[in-house]
Amino acid sequence: MAETLSHQLVVPGTQLIFVPEGSTSGFPATAIEVETTSIRAHIEADEPAVDRRTHGSVVVIAKDGRSAVVAADVAPSRNLYEVLPTTSDPPERRAHPRVPVSNPVTVTVVGRMGAMEGRMVDLSLGGCQVLRHSRGGAMLNKRSKVAIRTSLNRRPVTYTGRVVKSLNAGSDQIFSVQFAEMDIGVHTLTERFIDDRLARVAAMSATTRPVAAKVETNGQVVNAMFDPLDDSFSTRLTTSARVVARFRLPSVAPTLVAAGMVMTNEHDRSIVRWNRTDPVTRVLIERAAADRRAVEAAKAG
Repeated sequence: MAETLSHQLVVPGTQLIFVPEGSTSGFPATAIEVETTSIRAHIEADEPAVDRRTHGSVVVIAKDGRSAVVAADVAPSRNLYEVLPTTSDPPERRAHPRVPVSNPVTVTVVGRMGAMEGRMVDLSLGGCQVLRHSRGGAMLNKRSKVAIRTSLNRRPVTYTGRVVKSLNAGSDQIFSVQFAEMDIGVHTLTERFIDDRLARVAAMSATTRPVAAKVETNGQVVNAMFDPLDDSFSTRLTTSARVVARFRLPSVAPTLVAAGMVMTNEHDRSIVRWNRTDPVTRVLIERAAADRRAVEAAKAG
């Protein structure tokens, strides 16, 4: 699935897998520096992964178990590699809404002895994605028929289906499974689980939108919308200017006062660093940002 790479999932230390176009295997990587439009990463390879700008896909494996696959170009950049998300690949169309999960699973393959452990990272009525560490075991191939055992709301459930996409990177593998027809009990349990997740996202979304703020800078007061997701204001402020902002966050009764400095301007949007703000206010802003990330990640699914 081609998505927009964002700070919702990627922070320094996030695990990545770069898969060059036309390949079914990839290079494990680690995000080192995360910028607005690119990521500098260390790619684990004995030989240079690429010697020029190369198109492909990047699998993002967040620390909380969520994942995404994005179209991106990768280019050498000093002793690291620069990951540049692109929009050249059309989004994959899905018949069913997909929700992020982080459920342990046991996978068995038809015709093979034994089972393998992994973690389901997303789920829909039509299929799921699973991340597993092979630890020397055999990799799953496209079209492999599998049974996946997990639990939803503490109730055991087994899905059957076939692998429709598989990406390998060292001992790690992330694969997509298209479910076979479910019996009515499994379908109902899955549908209720997904509907509950989507309802919670919708309820959370109503309380995590950007909020109105008054911003004092250079002797003037301007009105703008403040987005705690990236500490940005919907107005162009002078770079390096000091600002004092007043706003109210959802579920926080008092008006908060935060002081900092304008770091960058882009597309009539200014990003601020809160270097002169009390710790309690900073924690409240970070909590609101975490809620926004959870909502946006679920919407992206």
